[in-house]
Amino acid sequence: MSSDDRRSHRRYRVENVEGSLLSAPDVVIRNISFDGAQIQTTKRLTIGRTYILKVRAGDMHMTLRGVTAWCMLRGSQVLGDGQQVPIYTAGLHFEEDREDPKATLLRQFLDQTRSHIREQRIGGIRFRVTGRHECRVEAGCHVRQLSRGGLEVVADEPFDPDSEIEIELELDHQTIRAHCRVVSCTPRNGEETYRMGLEFKGFTEDGEEVLTRFLSDLERA
Repeated sequence: MSSDDRRSHRRYRVENVEGSLLSAPDVVIRNISFDGAQIQTTKRLTIGRTYILKVRAGDMHMTLRGVTAWCMLRGSQVLGDGQQVPIYTAGLHFEEDREDPKATLLRQFLDQTRSHIREQRIGGIRFRVTGRHECRVEAGCHVRQLSRGGLEVVADEPFDPDSEIEIELELDHQTIRAHCRVVSCTPRNGEETYRMGLEFKGFTEDGEEVLTRFLSDLERA
């Protein structure tokens, strides 16, 4: 937390509040099946770590959890502002089984976006994706402390101090999104996780109202 946050906002210890941090925007799905996907991203994914893959195609929204099986640097790309960024290709193995309700959404996504080109892989066939879709990769986090000015989380993925990221939180069965500045990020002893202090910089839609109501309920408890 920033010093201003500590002075002006009361912090609350919270339990069972989960969230996700935007790790890689503008992800491209190269191919996909019910078991996994190959994606292209500008951020290196950690092998063995679980990520959240959020996909939107038309009116369909889909959230999948996948473990990174491999990740390789493929080259670089120059953005519109002249910045050169690395390009990685990564393989994700989905944690959901085919009986999961999300499998129905995945089947709809395949129907909307797959090409006629199939790629034979060990364990099954994957389809190349050609239709329009939006995709992003997020890293999970657990909220330890929360205030009107920011929060402290334990995250699977580190982020640089002073960088700005997006976070999504589940508060009383409602999802809020906020833009945050990373105040601090330190590894936890003996664990492959990181303790991060985040400062809220802005909210989307009614996120600030939901947060205020949630904290007010904690004050009355």
